[in-house]
Amino acid sequence: MTYRLHLACSAAATALFLTACDPVTPADPAPLTPPEETGAPAGPGLPATDPSSGTQAQPAGADAEDQTSCTTISADGLCGVRFGMSAEEAKAAHESGLHEMGDSAAGEEQACYYLGPQRGNYDVGYMVVDGSVQRVDIRAPGVATAQGLEVGMPATAAEGLYQEIERQPNKYTDRDNLIIQLQGDAKLIMETDEAGNISTYRVGLPPAVDYVEGCS
Repeated sequence: MTYRLHLACSAAATALFLTACDPVTPADPAPLTPPEETGAPAGPGLPATDPSSGTQAQPAGADAEDQTSCTTISADGLCGVRFGMSAEEAKAAHESGLHEMGDSAAGEEQACYYLGPQRGNYDVGYMVVDGSVQRVDIRAPGVATAQGLEVGMPATAAEGLYQEIERQPNKYTDRDNLIIQLQGDAKLIMETDEAGNISTYRVGLPPAVDYVEGCS
């Protein structure tokens, strides 16, 4: 009996010794988790997202560019010049400045005259009536409406850009002028040539926009 007890104690001691000497294999470290991105990556043609607001960042000056476009005319005006501005305000607002045209350039006081970005060039003319800008005349390609109307395009194509078009006989030809009522009181009036193309158009406020002969 004493022998068996001694043998059991020796076996237990040996097992305890082997356990203490057996090196413990360390566990694999947990993988590192990358920090969560707070802004969506910008794809092709897509501005990056602003992390602070969660909205797409807008290019600087986008709104200002729309308001001062010199190639797109609107019911409000063109190239930073708005209908109702004084002549001096218009000169300061225009991208390249404006100059008096015709007799007004010679210093003669006129109730109605034109301002233009280039002296002697009437491709784009701002009509001033009683001291304020009332209409813009376009006589050459390069300035279009938001719908794409431009000098030189066929009248039939222009008619496809607008749903409601009024026709009015031209005072000097057997062709009709095409009239579009724009936002507010503004109008768009188009004239055509013998080939059926838009030869000139004007945008402005009545009664100035209705003057057939400009300031004559």
